[in-house]
Amino acid sequence: MVKRPDVDRETFEVEGDLDRLAAEALTLELTRVAARFGVDLAEIRLESAAPRPRRSA
Repeated sequence: MVKRPDVDRETFEVEGDLDRLAAEALTLELTRVAARFGVDLAEIRLESAAPRPRRSA
């Protein structure tokens, strides 16, 4: 059995109202920057945020 070397992992969380196009642009930019710096980007996970309650005026 081959043992994989320990890998440091970082988690970054971005909160905001991202539409589909903005989320895709962010994914592409993260991938581009990771490749530029030789980082093996294992996963980009996008999750929908819970709807915020509306504030009344």
